[in-house]
Amino acid sequence: MARIVVFNNMDLTAVRERVASGHIPDHILYGINRFERHGHSVEVVPYRGSRALQWAGSALRRSPVPLGDLDQQRSVLRAARRADLIYCPSQNVCLLYT
Repeated sequence: MARIVVFNNMDLTAVRERVASGHIPDHILYGINRFERHGHSVEVVPYRGSRALQWAGSALRRSPVPLGDLDQQRSVLRAARRADLIYCPSQNVCLLYT
């Protein structure tokens, strides 16, 4: 089955935990739980990793050219070698990949 790398504009690891405990409905997972049920391997990219890239991303938000979340995109580049598919439900995070 496919190896899927997922990232979004929220911490999907925390969302998974809240869904599993029944605190929120599963639609907020954007289907990643369905991928797993159908046998696909899903890797959620860490939501926050580098303070320097977070700071740079904040500074560049005012730029006329949108660049998205640099911190997450760097993490995706590292994980992409292991993936068959990169899935990003938010169009505001993955601007360098489009």
